[in-house]
Amino acid sequence: MLRLFVYLCTFFAMVNFLMPYFGNSYAADYLSLDDYRDAVKRKSLKISALKDEKSGAALESYQGMFVTSPQAFVEFEELRDKSPVIAPEFTGTERNSDELRTGLQMQSSFGLKPRVFAFTQNQIFQNVSALPDPNIDLQRKGYGFEGEISLWKNAFGKDVRGRIQSSRAISESKVLQAEASRIAFQTDAEILYFETIFLNEAIKIQIELITQGEKIVQWTINQSNNRLLEPVHIAQAMAAHQSRKFALITLKQRLQSNLYKMSQLSGLEIKEQMSFDSIDKIYKKVSKSNKRFTQKITVHFLAKAIEGEQIDVNLAAEDFKPDLSLKAQYLAFNDTGRSDDSSRCKSFTDCRSLSLFVNLTVPLDVSTRKGGARAANSRIESLKKNFEAELQNSKVEILQLQSQVDALGDQINSLEKLIDAQEKRLKRERERQSRGRATTFDLILSEQDLGESRINLAEIKAKYVSTISQFNLFEEAP
Repeated sequence: MLRLFVYLCTFFAMVNFLMPYFGNSYAADYLSLDDYRDAVKRKSLKISALKDEKSGAALESYQGMFVTSPQAFVEFEELRDKSPVIAPEFTGTERNSDELRTGLQMQSSFGLKPRVFAFTQNQIFQNVSALPDPNIDLQRKGYGFEGEISLWKNAFGKDVRGRIQSSRAISESKVLQAEASRIAFQTDAEILYFETIFLNEAIKIQIELITQGEKIVQWTINQSNNRLLEPVHIAQAMAAHQSRKFALITLKQRLQSNLYKMSQLSGLEIKEQMSFDSIDKIYKKVSKSNKRFTQKITVHFLAKAIEGEQIDVNLAAEDFKPDLSLKAQYLAFNDTGRSDDSSRCKSFTDCRSLSLFVNLTVPLDVSTRKGGARAANSRIESLKKNFEAELQNSKVEILQLQSQVDALGDQINSLEKLIDAQEKRLKRERERQSRGRATTFDLILSEQDLGESRINLAEIKAKYVSTISQFNLFEEAP
């Protein structure tokens, strides 16, 4: 028996542990705001997609670094030359050659493009009449180094550093944008929860008002039968009663729609019979906060995006500059065949070749070059102004939200005072009725007015906490 008891305890413990991972139904009858938030974070496909997007954007920063990564290369060149020459008896009537190079190359961040390689050269001279052997076959092997650097256009690796910085800035911008989208999505999910608990409370109050309305209709019918009221009073009471029924249907439709959305966002099966945190509980919690905010979180990813775009604009402006580049090549031969001086090629310094190249390219269309430079400068100024405008809009949004919070707070205070007065009025009406000095109609009207005010208070509190939630999209002041 003891062993069976242990097995059963272990089984139920495992089931209890694995249920959240294998089931979407929310077994409890109560769903708190914290539980709902946690479910949205863990099970929402949108949140999962944004997390993947954030991870992918972070990896994009490595794309710019690929520019400076080493690369292996293989080059092959072949030449068939039958062109006329001045002294064919020494160089032949036909000259054929091929060269194979294999090595490593890279682009440094300061602009130098170095290459290190091994090479093999084959040269064939045919019909050389001045030599005993008219067909000469030469082979040379060795190692070489090349280096090239730009001195004007994109001087000293400006384009390489710019591409790396631009890639990093754009990557950081996408990361911040994904994070901002995640926060905005979770904020919308919270606001949906607040609206749902308002609808839940409003439906309960509306049902009470409908019950009271039925009493008013019956009272007006009785009074009309006793010839104390006109039939029009019955019609008015019935119209008000039907209006409340219609409002109840509308509230239930909105609630059902919200529950579907919440189920979709959280991955839980949220039903109409479930209960939630009260709006008063959440309102008391957020109303005690004295936080102040500075700017919208979207400003950061916009700043990074502008930074990357400004770098690209600056690089584009470089295209209109003259191109002055310097290139050097050093070849060292350590193995030769069938050449007259092959005996002296014993080290890299005995047989060597050094070449220097200077290249200058100047754009001739000066007007286009100046126009391109002006366009680039205008684009940069436009980006700066757009960023300043976004900062100003961010500050305005904070002021607007704060103004809404203050106004809603004033409305809540006013409604609480009104409800307090209506509760006192209802108490007195009940006292008057017990003494026979007030009618049932007066009592029910007092109850109806109180119910309307309670619905309004719940709605205003829901708007208040929803507005507070929107501050999640802003940075908290230090």
